[in-house]
Amino acid sequence: MPPETAPVPTTDGGGWTPKTLSWLLMLVLSVEVASIIYAAPLVALPKILTHYHTSQSAWITTAVTLVGAVWAPILGKYADLHGKRRLLIITLLISAAGSLLCTVAPTFGWLLAGRALQGAVLAAPFLCISLVRQTFPVKTIAVGVGVVATGSGLLTAGMPYFMGWLVDGTGFRSVFWFPAVMALVVAACVRALIPESPVRAQGRVDFLGALLLGAALAAVLAAISLGEGWGWLSLKTTGLFITGLAVLVLWVFQALRTREPLVDVRFLKQRPLVLTMLIAGLAGGSGACFFLMISIVSQTPPVLGLGYGFGTDSLGIARYLAPFSLGVLIGGIIGGQLTQRVGPARTLVISQVITVVGAVASAATITSAAGILVPIAVVGVGVGMAAGSAYNLIIELVPSTLQATIAGMASVMISVFSSAVPVVVIAILNSSFATMMNGIPLYSLSGVRFSFLVPGIIAAAGTITALALVAAQRGQAATAAADLPA
Repeated sequence: MPPETAPVPTTDGGGWTPKTLSWLLMLVLSVEVASIIYAAPLVALPKILTHYHTSQSAWITTAVTLVGAVWAPILGKYADLHGKRRLLIITLLISAAGSLLCTVAPTFGWLLAGRALQGAVLAAPFLCISLVRQTFPVKTIAVGVGVVATGSGLLTAGMPYFMGWLVDGTGFRSVFWFPAVMALVVAACVRALIPESPVRAQGRVDFLGALLLGAALAAVLAAISLGEGWGWLSLKTTGLFITGLAVLVLWVFQALRTREPLVDVRFLKQRPLVLTMLIAGLAGGSGACFFLMISIVSQTPPVLGLGYGFGTDSLGIARYLAPFSLGVLIGGIIGGQLTQRVGPARTLVISQVITVVGAVASAATITSAAGILVPIAVVGVGVGMAAGSAYNLIIELVPSTLQATIAGMASVMISVFSSAVPVVVIAILNSSFATMMNGIPLYSLSGVRFSFLVPGIIAAAGTITALALVAAQRGQAATAAADLPA
């Protein structure tokens, strides 16, 4: 007997009202806190490294993603047990504490400790999506999930301008104290405005399972994030990969033999659920790769004669990131509307086809500063549609009492792909398409075109996966119909 699916929310019917719009705004801002905490230090990265006399720039982002991936399933389980709003507020407060620690950190080690605490806020996206599912009017859920999953992108597009101005005026520590203030304000607004989720699971947190899963994820993500610097075949990299995979297998066995596991892995036997999580990961990977390549191409000086490059500075790059972010937001809204009409699985197929078209067009127009803007937005639409539709389908496939836990696992999948794909692409570029100038790699035009095609290749795989998902759902529906009494 397959696991039960999520019941229809009990929230009264109706459409958008000023109250639900205020809820939506607070949830979008909660996700925006996560985006700013992750990305803001990149604006002041040279000043941070100079102040702490270190070259270990990778750890400033890796500390957040590593610990965020470990936090995700644990916080998801607690949210299912004790309420999504409560855990969202707790994650915002933990991240604020981490931000304040970073603000006063006397050494680089203390800074990384603060960044690790900040990683808790990476649970905000799936907690917010679960809140939409369980507290919003039924007619608004699909669009609400799409907007929450993608809406912060538009605000993030202007973040480099604002944070650059703030750093110039107040110093590099502003990239830490500003997110702390924002997290505290948003937490207070969430507490005052948004109702608690009505659905609760029964049970306890499996701390052994949390330890095993956290260790496995930390090892694999550390190997992915640091493998290029260490060497992909080095003892440290391969050792971390093997250790992480071995502990992951051990976690699965432990979960199958535990009465109340951290994640009920039986749900991962559902083909539609596994395929949906895979598509979410592929979409996250393609989006992260595309984001990286936009940054490289837009900041490469055209005087180098490479055949591409727009010569923008760290602030001018927002001109090229803004169409992507706007596309992501539009994709989230369109995806929500399409989900209501044709279902999330078919919407995922459409999203992946759009991403393929946008990636191919981007590869063809990377020599034109104006011509590439529309393809960039098209890719954003595809990524945004995929994000919203995947979460919509995930929360439909599992019981309400497990929505945050399973959504947390989907978030982990996205983190793994988002970490792995850009690293692999840069490794390929460095090994096959780069020449060195003063210690800086310069990539050939053919290599950059290939890198812009990678998101399209990934999306093509996502299209095939999404078609398999549609077929799997059709097969399940046919089986269910055959089981009905005549």
